[in-house]
Amino acid sequence: DGAKNSVIRFGPPAIASAEVEKDSAQKPVQFDGSTFVEIPAGDAFDLTTKDFTIAARLKTSEGGTLFALAPSGDNWTPDGQSFFVRDGKLCFDIGWVGVVTGKTKVNDGKWHNVSMTWESSARRVRLFVDGEADGEGTLAAKATLPNSVLRIGLTSPDFPQPNTYFTGELAEVRFYQRA
Repeated sequence: DGAKNSVIRFGPPAIASAEVEKDSAQKPVQFDGSTFVEIPAGDAFDLTTKDFTIAARLKTSEGGTLFALAPSGDNWTPDGQSFFVRDGKLCFDIGWVGVVTGKTKVNDGKWHNVSMTWESSARRVRLFVDGEADGEGTLAAKATLPNSVLRIGLTSPDFPQPNTYFTGELAEVRFYQRA
């Protein structure tokens, strides 16, 4: 249960975009469409049997993966889980199960606080943009993904299309083992 409340902070915990851009000592990390962070202990993150929340602070004009529990190899797989931006909108996908897509475009080059929650009992995914509900649906993995890794900035080289790698800035990514 080491991932109970994990924060992967790339820059300051900024609330407003002016604060991020004024702070010259610490800047959010720029993901250039070919970079990502990988944490080998994916099994520490329970996205199959317990409630969870993923939150991020992002700025992008394109999109790509924010947070993924994926196989360690190069191919997307059944029961992999990915929180990403596609066609400007938030998406949460479980491999070979389905996808929940939001309504609001976040690829406008401005800072946004985005999050998603999953409630185990109802199998409910909820998406949020800047504190407002943005979409919901019902999804659940069929099984725990064995030998998984946690990735930020990439799910797998073959998923999601068209932007597999994240392009933009991330100030921080948070994981909570509760909705």
